[in-house]
Amino acid sequence: MIKYASIDDIANNERYPFTKGQVRHFVAKRKTNGLTTSIRKIGRRVYIREDLFDEWVESFKDEITVEDRVELIPISLPLGDIPIGDNGSVLRAIKVSIDEMGLSVRAKRCLYHMGIKYVCDLTDKTETELLECKSMGKKSLNEIKDKLLSYGLTLEEE
Repeated sequence: MIKYASIDDIANNERYPFTKGQVRHFVAKRKTNGLTTSIRKIGRRVYIREDLFDEWVESFKDEITVEDRVELIPISLPLGDIPIGDNGSVLRAIKVSIDEMGLSVRAKRCLYHMGIKYVCDLTDKTETELLECKSMGKKSLNEIKDKLLSYGLTLEEE
């Protein structure tokens, strides 16, 4: 029996390590990432065929080498539950959408304008690089730094 799931169902399912924002991104990029056959739209609703999505997730995992593998960590984890690297630093490979951070619209638009979509991309930027964005001011910069700090992360040192 073919079973379809909504974006919320996929994001809330424990067997998938994806946030709602990540699943939406997969759906939006379905023509380039190979998910076209597993997605059905009925009106404005999107449904994902679970068996094909499972196959896609498995094939995606096989394509990534162990060195390149990114561990998907839910942004809602308390700081004490975020995995720590061998050297004691918080793992910087957090592949979480900036939509999940709870930033203001201005801050999010600045980050999108700069091509920053994930927290791991943001932690590679310096304050100077962020301030180069036209609409980024000190208030937005401080908001971003505070959100990163709440998860034990910081911007790149200059």
